[in-house]
Amino acid sequence: MSRVLDVLGPDRLYQIGLRTGDREEWTPPRGTRVFPAWGMPAPQAAAAVAAEVAGRPLYVTVDIDVLDPSVAPGTGSPEPGGLGVGDLLAALRNLGTARIVGFDVVEVSPLWDASGRTAVTAAAIVREAILEWWGKSAT
Repeated sequence: MSRVLDVLGPDRLYQIGLRTGDREEWTPPRGTRVFPAWGMPAPQAAAAVAAEVAGRPLYVTVDIDVLDPSVAPGTGSPEPGGLGVGDLLAALRNLGTARIVGFDVVEVSPLWDASGRTAVTAAAIVREAILEWWGKSAT
């Protein structure tokens, strides 16, 4: 996200579900709009973000380590206290009221998860986001 801040101002970067970070990430002038995991439920934070950016383009990136390592251990920064898949999917659904122009899932490291569940979970997240945001029939 540091590279994103080189292009966008911190007022245009929203982060939901963070559990740790250095002081620079959380305070001005580099501080972003942070909705920490303990601050409010992720679906509620996503609804607030969607309402705030209504009508403007929104790019969504999901860092897989937002999920609890019991769900997605195959990442470079596993940290206890993360979201469950249901909460993440609910948050993504709530973002669907915004004008989403792009999406990715990052930090998936299959070699660090012999069970393969992190990759399967990431694929499910991508599928659900596509169906929710762009899979609706035009009427």
